[in-house]
Amino acid sequence: MIATLKNILAKLEGFIGSRVISNLPDIDISLKRAITKHLPVISLAFGLICLYMAFDQWHNAEHVTSLIQYANQNEHMYGIPSMPVSSHMDLAFWLGILILIIMAYLFFKAISRLKAKNKEGWNLVYYAIVINVGYGVIMLLNYYGGNWLLIEHLLFSVFCLYFLFEVRALFKTDDS
Repeated sequence: MIATLKNILAKLEGFIGSRVISNLPDIDISLKRAITKHLPVISLAFGLICLYMAFDQWHNAEHVTSLIQYANQNEHMYGIPSMPVSSHMDLAFWLGILILIIMAYLFFKAISRLKAKNKEGWNLVYYAIVINVGYGVIMLLNYYGGNWLLIEHLLFSVFCLYFLFEVRALFKTDDS
């Protein structure tokens, strides 16, 4: 199954590289070298951001639930009817958190490989960015997501993929 998934992602990589990125303007080689040099730190930052987003998503859902419970407990003081308590922590919610944790893992795992300028590290960052699109789609199905979150993640992924594909040639494969 993992081999099949890697094969699909490799075909997507080929498509993006040959059909999309090749039609965009190249960036300067000095900027490519700077991005390559700082990519391990960028990967660390993205991993930390993913973990923070997972915690924040869970934290916000817990606060919404507690506010509704508070309102229901004190509804007699305000003269308002009780609201059904629904934390909206459905399958899409937990799947979104799981995807964020997987993305963080991929970013963290890529750091040492990126320092060695190994293509495997580049691949891990590529996988995490592709999964980011999946996160946006999952959050579209979730109470805490929506259209704007999907658009945000699509734009972020396109931006990251452009720069990532621009520096791809600076990473060496195991057979080189």
